[in-house]
Amino acid sequence: MNRARLASILILTAALCCLTGCGDKSSGTPDPATDPADNPTRTAPGGGLVAEREGDESGVLVHNGQRMVIKSAIAVWNAEENELDIDLLPFEPTEADIERCRKDETMFMLDGKQADGFSDRVPYGTYTFWGDQMGGVKNAADAYHAIHAHFLSEPGSNISLNFPSDQHGTSLEGNLEPGSEIILRTKGRDTTLGDHDMSWDLDLRAKVYPAAR
Repeated sequence: MNRARLASILILTAALCCLTGCGDKSSGTPDPATDPADNPTRTAPGGGLVAEREGDESGVLVHNGQRMVIKSAIAVWNAEENELDIDLLPFEPTEADIERCRKDETMFMLDGKQADGFSDRVPYGTYTFWGDQMGGVKNAADAYHAIHAHFLSEPGSNISLNFPSDQHGTSLEGNLEPGSEIILRTKGRDTTLGDHDMSWDLDLRAKVYPAAR
C-alpha cells in the first residue's frame, strides 16, 4: 500500500469519525455510546459476532457478522517506504498471485478464486506496519498499525482501522530478509466507526517477499 493510498484511507477514516462521533481511539478507552459491551441498548451489526480462531485455524477476520478464515498470508516488505503489508487470503495463492501481492495488485488476482462461505465474492484482508519508525521487526512496536478488510461484510465493502501497537497487544517476530519468515500475533475488536463491527484473531506465519512497485 503506497503512502498516497494510505493517506486517502486516513482521511476517509477521519471523516467517518467526524460523521459518527467516535471517541479518541488513541486512548484505548471504549466509548459507552458506541461500544456494545458498555451499552446493552446498542445492537452490534451482525449480532455482535467476534473473531475467535477454532481448531487449527491460523487467523480469522469478522466484519459485521461475516467471518473469513485465513488460509494463507503473504508478507511484502517495502524497504524504501518502511512498510510491511501482510496480505490475509482465504485461499492458497499461486506464484502469479504472489507476484500480484508484491506489486500491490491484490484485488486484481481474485477473478476465478473461491472462498469458503462466500458464493458471490472473494474477501481478503491486509495487516500493515508503516511509518518512519518501521525499520525492521524490532521496530514494529513503534510503528503505526492498520488492518483492512475488503469485500467481507458485503460485496464492495471496505474498512480500514488504524491504531497504536499497544492497543491490541500486536507482536511481530522473525526478520524481513526476502525468503525469511515472520510470525504475526494480534487480536482485537473495534466498533467505533458508525455501524461497523470489526474483529480479528491472528496467530500466523508468512514468508517475506520484497516489494516490486
